[in-house]
Amino acid sequence: MYIVIAEDETDYEAVKVFIERIAPKKVSVDGCGFDGCGDLVNQGARVLNTLAKKEVNKFVIVHDCDGHAADNRRQLVIDKIVKRVTAKGNFCLLIPKEELEAWFFADISCVTKIWSGWRVDKDIDKKYPSPENVIKPKELIKKLSVDQSLKPRFSTNKNKLLAQHVDLGKIEKKCPSFLPLKRFVVEGLSNYPEDIGAAA
Repeated sequence: MYIVIAEDETDYEAVKVFIERIAPKKVSVDGCGFDGCGDLVNQGARVLNTLAKKEVNKFVIVHDCDGHAADNRRQLVIDKIVKRVTAKGNFCLLIPKEELEAWFFADISCVTKIWSGWRVDKDIDKKYPSPENVIKPKELIKKLSVDQSLKPRFSTNKNKLLAQHVDLGKIEKKCPSFLPLKRFVVEGLSNYPEDIGAAA
């Protein structure tokens, strides 16, 4: 059982899809998104303890950096959430460098699979060789999605759809902050306290 918590529901839904796509066999994923960082760090441990089952749990905590140092965000998650979890389980601390939406820039042309009218440059993926360095990726996707009527096609409630269509191989290659999730799901490797080995 994977239990995922994130700053908002759209991040939770995207990571749930990623886990389901990465997993070599069908897996169960539960969890929720919160109303921002404050709610996540204040209520996250309680939710993990509540949703935890008697069998081995695999906890995934998602917290964007939002311009802060990744190490500081990681420590915040450890101090405010991980150390308060009393249920048994292994952890994957997922800390996207800026925002989770940056991962979509690894294969931004995938938007055409969702919005057929969204035309992108043939070489658009080459414009973002390091997606995690994109500043405010959420806002940039929205800006790029503006159609002829000046209305944006993209909103974060489409993250789940993008997660279903984006090329995971490209994310893995271009986005180091995605790798802990891949290792956790495929190899059972936790990244807390460090890479301590296989999660049963």
